[in-house]
Amino acid sequence: EVYNNVLKKLLLGGEGRSINNTWTAGQSETVDITWTIDVEIFDPTNLYLVAFVQNKSSREVYGTVQKKAQNQDESIVTGIGEEVMEQARSISIYPNPAIGKVNFLIEDIALSDYTWQIVDQRGIVVLKGELDFNSLGVYSVSTEELRNGVYYVIIEAENKPLIYRKLAVMNRR
Repeated sequence: EVYNNVLKKLLLGGEGRSINNTWTAGQSETVDITWTIDVEIFDPTNLYLVAFVQNKSSREVYGTVQKKAQNQDESIVTGIGEEVMEQARSISIYPNPAIGKVNFLIEDIALSDYTWQIVDQRGIVVLKGELDFNSLGVYSVSTEELRNGVYYVIIEAENKPLIYRKLAVMNRR
């Protein structure tokens, strides 16, 4: 079966957020919220956020808006030297899919103190550390404690994310 437009979670709970206002046609309001997607997402490239204004008593919906969620892809970061950025892009991550461990490979002497994070599809950091390359330019991380699935590897320098890469984990158990 194929399901389209599946609601995964009400990010603000069943009650949402109350705004005491008398709404008029065309009126808008910006609301800052902090939220975490803590449910499994099958295809994060197809994730949308939907917001709506609803009368709490009558349950009548006055208006809705839909916005595509930001993809976690490689991005350009300002404030980091271009050499550091280029070197970070050249760091190889293998094998992919990872079975028991994942390796980071750098061809040159590291130009920065790089750190790494493995983040699940909910945005939760499940593993992290510093890239401490050996004399062959390899650093290994055990993935045995991770559940099978797709994760994001984030490589950072100076507390700024430089690259995002997808990593599949296929620990056979």
